[in-house]
Amino acid sequence: MDANNLKANVGLCRNEYVADLSDGRKFVHGDLSALADALHGAGVRAGDTHCEWRSGQRILTAGQQVALSAEIRRLERGETLAETKVAHKARSAVALAA
Repeated sequence: MDANNLKANVGLCRNEYVADLSDGRKFVHGDLSALADALHGAGVRAGDTHCEWRSGQRILTAGQQVALSAEIRRLERGETLAETKVAHKARSAVALAA
């Protein structure tokens, strides 16, 4: 991670995902995929998202953290959701055949 990369601290507040960016911007979304899209659009990379507790917020579960990072990585690769599902099915079929 480069020191110049935009970073985001993500938490939950009143059942909404809240991301505070290192440049002072703040994103609030009720949907994790929408938050990932907004963060990616702002230039935040998957490795530059953090989930540190802040007063008034709940921390994301491990599953939510993984889902957020995975969605941003998918966007970084430029894959559509349909392409990701097809690739996952192909990997699963190979694993089952082995």
